[in-house]
Amino acid sequence: MRSGVLAAARLAAALALLGAVSACTPEPPPVPRPTTAPTAARPAATTGDLDGDGEPDLVVGGTGSPASVQVRYATGRVQSIVRADLDGTDAASRFGASVLVRDLDADGFADLVVGDRGDDASGQALFLVPGSADGLRPAAAHRYDAPPRVGRFGSALALLESPRRALVVGAPGEVEDGYVGGAIVVYPLGADGLPSFDVRVVTQGTAGVPGKAERGDWFGASLASDGRLLLVGAPLENAGPVPEAGAVNVLTWDGTGFRGTGLTKRTPGVPGTATSGDLFGVSVGIGDGYAVVGIPGQDHGRRTDAGAVQPFRVEGDTLVPLAPITQDSRGLPGADEAGDAFGTAVAVVRPCPGVVGALVGAPGEDIQKASRAGAAWVVPFTAATGCPARKLYGGHALGAAEKTGKRIGSAVAALRGTDAGAADTLVVAAPGDAGSGGGTVYVLAPGADAAEEPFTGLPTPFGISLAAIG
Repeated sequence: MRSGVLAAARLAAALALLGAVSACTPEPPPVPRPTTAPTAARPAATTGDLDGDGEPDLVVGGTGSPASVQVRYATGRVQSIVRADLDGTDAASRFGASVLVRDLDADGFADLVVGDRGDDASGQALFLVPGSADGLRPAAAHRYDAPPRVGRFGSALALLESPRRALVVGAPGEVEDGYVGGAIVVYPLGADGLPSFDVRVVTQGTAGVPGKAERGDWFGASLASDGRLLLVGAPLENAGPVPEAGAVNVLTWDGTGFRGTGLTKRTPGVPGTATSGDLFGVSVGIGDGYAVVGIPGQDHGRRTDAGAVQPFRVEGDTLVPLAPITQDSRGLPGADEAGDAFGTAVAVVRPCPGVVGALVGAPGEDIQKASRAGAAWVVPFTAATGCPARKLYGGHALGAAEKTGKRIGSAVAALRGTDAGAADTLVVAAPGDAGSGGGTVYVLAPGADAAEEPFTGLPTPFGISLAAIG
C-alpha cells in the first residue's frame, strides 16, 4: 500500500518516517550564548566533535515519549537532552525529529542543531546548542520559533557552507492558509554562528527554484548539502503526468537566493521509468563527489515497493546519473522483494579507506521468518580489493538475531574522523516496536564484524533521526 510506505519512510528517516520569499523575526533566545572567536590555536572543527577531543560524537534524535536527543561522546559518556532542558517548556511533541552537528561559530567545537516539528503548526521550533570542552551546554541554547504558515517545520536539516553559511530547515507539511506543497526555511548565519534576521521561506516557484508549488508535494521532506549545493526532496511531486512519482531540486546557493534544476525519473539521462508512487526523493545524500536519491516506492515487476537508489556523480553544480542500485544489482547480496522499501534511508559514506559508496536502508526487508526485520546495505561505487558490497541485518553484524518489526535501516548515517583517507564508522537505526524491545542504534566501526549497540530500547514510535557526517 503506497500510503503505508510513505508513512514508514517519514517515521524512519527524520520526518518521523518519510515564487514568494517571506521574512520573519526569530524570538530572542531565553539564555544568551557566549561566543568564542576562532583562533589559530583552535581551528574550526572539521568533524562532528562536540567536545574538542578530536573524535566524532554520536547524536541520536528519538521522537518518542519523552522525546529526546541522546549523545554518546567518543569517551563513552552519554548525555540526554529534552526540550525542557533548552527552554524550560514541555511543549515538544516531536523534539529530535531532525539533528545536525556542525561547528557553526568556528570555535573548534561542533554545535548541535535540533528540529522540533511539533504537531503541524503547533510547537514547531529550531534549537541551537553550543559545544564546548565539556560537551554540549543546554543552558546556553538558542530557540527560534518557526515562521508563520509552515507545517512540519524541522522535518530535515542541512547546512550550506558557501558563499555565506546558512541553515536550511525542511517544512514539507501544509497548514491552513499556509504555504502550498511544502517549503524550506533558510537562516543565513552571522559571524557568531547564529541566524541573522533575514530569514527566507522558499517554495517551488520562488525565484530561481524550479517547479510549481502544488498541494501535497512534500517539498522539503528531505535535505542534503555539500558546500553551496543543496538537494531538496519532494517525494510526492508529480513527474509530468505521473502522480506522486517524486522529484529532487538541485539548488545552488549564492548567499542570498538559489538557482537550480529539477530532477525526476523523467529527466533525460536518469534511468528507468517514472511510475505512480515511486517516492523519488524521500531520502537524499551528498558528499565526496557523489549524490544519492532513495526511491523506496519503486516497483520491480509485480514486486511492489521493492525500492531502488539512484546515484549521481557531482560535476560542479550538476548531477550526472549513474547506474541505479537495487537488490538485484550485480554483486549485491539479497534479492528484490515486495515491500522492502530499499532506499527509505540513504547516505554517502566511505565504506573502506579511499573508497566512496552508499549506505542504504530497507526497513521493510524480511529476514527469514521475521517480517519487517529490516536491513542495510554497504555499496561501494567503485570496485576495490577487500571492499565488497555487504548486507547488514539482525544476526549478521547488527544484533544477535533477526526480530520481527525491528525495521533496521529506517535511518542511516556515518561518523568520520579527521583522517581524510580513513573508512567511516557506520550508523544504522531501527525504531523497533513493542514486540522487539523498542528502538536501537547500531554503530559499526571500520573492520568490525559486529556492531556496538550504544542505545537500545529507545521509546521511538515516531522514528529515529541521526546526525549526518560532520
